[in-house]
Amino acid sequence: MQERYTWHPPIVARKPEGMVFDDWQPWQAYLATPEAQRRLYAYNVRLSGGAAPEILTNPADAEYWQQLTDKRIDAVGRALDRFTIYEARRITGWSAIGQLVGYCQLWKLNFPELELEACVLVTERIDDAIRSVAVRQGLRVWVAGEQ
Repeated sequence: MQERYTWHPPIVARKPEGMVFDDWQPWQAYLATPEAQRRLYAYNVRLSGGAAPEILTNPADAEYWQQLTDKRIDAVGRALDRFTIYEARRITGWSAIGQLVGYCQLWKLNFPELELEACVLVTERIDDAIRSVAVRQGLRVWVAGEQ
C-alpha cells in the first residue's frame, strides 16, 4: 500500500485529484491542525470491492462490475505504520456515514496487514442526528471551527 501511492506532507497547494472542490475547503482547515501535521497523506486511494463474479464472462461486464464495486477514498493519513481514512464533506449528509463505514470495511479486506487507526469524517456542517449515528458507528467527526 505504501509503495503504491505518493505520500504528501500536510500542505496542499491545489485540490487533490478526485476531491470535490467544496469538500476541499474543510480538508484545508483540517490540514492546518496540529493533529494533521503528524501525518503524511495519499489521495484518491483505490479500494477493490472484489473480483467480478465468474458468471460475467464478457470483459465489458466485468469492467463495469469493477467500476460499481471499487471505491476511492478522499485521503488516507499515515503515521508510522498506522493509517487513518478520511472522508471530507463540506456539508455532511447520511450518505457520508455509509460511505465511510464501507471504506473502513473494505480497507480491512484490501489491507489486512495494515493497522487502521481511525476513520474520520472531516466537515464544516453536520446535523446532530447524523453526528450521533456516525459516532455510534465508530467514526470520528472533525468539524471546522469546533476545535
